[in-house]
Amino acid sequence: MKTQNNIITAELFNLLYPVGSSVWAHVHPGLRQCKILSPAEHISEHEVAFKANYDLVHSAMVSLAWLDAAHVVDDFNDRFTEGCWLYCEKKGETYALQVERGATYSQSGNFFMAGGEQHSIARVMGLVKWIIEFKDEGQDFTKWFVNENNVVVDSKPLHASLWSGHTIDMERLANGWVAGKDAEGNDYSIRYPVRNLILCPHRMEVQHG
Repeated sequence: MKTQNNIITAELFNLLYPVGSSVWAHVHPGLRQCKILSPAEHISEHEVAFKANYDLVHSAMVSLAWLDAAHVVDDFNDRFTEGCWLYCEKKGETYALQVERGATYSQSGNFFMAGGEQHSIARVMGLVKWIIEFKDEGQDFTKWFVNENNVVVDSKPLHASLWSGHTIDMERLANGWVAGKDAEGNDYSIRYPVRNLILCPHRMEVQHG
């Protein structure tokens, strides 16, 4: 959807506005609060829509372009507070970012601060649920960032493209080790033990078994 020269993805919309919640949209004859009846989906390259009730009687497919951009920013700030981790698309790669300051609304776009830079809320792909910290044994990665579906979305300091898309076996993780399936469905395991698990933004202890 487009709001003030900014494209907000269906993924972000569905995070902000799950089915049953409401959003402010420009529906004739003015700005109205709409109850969400279905998730937003990509209908075409230029239009994303969701089904909503916009008064007591009518329901219809409503384009995300109708959303009020100022309310989107307010809702973003309510949902993603300081200290929260998000993963975002940037230059074709996916990065995990810690929100340092809430989003602002302007004619040129809607942005939040993370890592000392501005990032467009249009590029938010989801919420980071876990940060896995590995024991440092000289390997090229010491942190993995994992989304709400237990899929790796970033690796630090290196190899984000190599590890992104790997799923995590939560039973193995509970015992302090990482294993699961790669993006092609093949089994994998990591020989470096887990030092810490962070359930964003809370830290958890792990036992190695």
